[in-house]
Amino acid sequence: MEDFLAKHSISTKIQIAWGEMDALQHVNNSVYFRYFETARLDFFNQINLLADLKTTGVEVGAQ
Repeated sequence: MEDFLAKHSISTKIQIAWGEMDALQHVNNSVYFRYFETARLDFFNQINLLADLKTTGVEVGAQ
């Protein structure tokens, strides 16, 4: 894991809740999509994308 973190400067730690696992402590398949969304938004925050969009005048979302 240390090699991965050294090569990739942006990462997101996600705490796994007890209710996201089955009786054998496997994470439910559908939960991964929430993890991806959490990581995507955290990535945007880490690279300061939303602030850059405001300063460049690019609008976010459909009107």
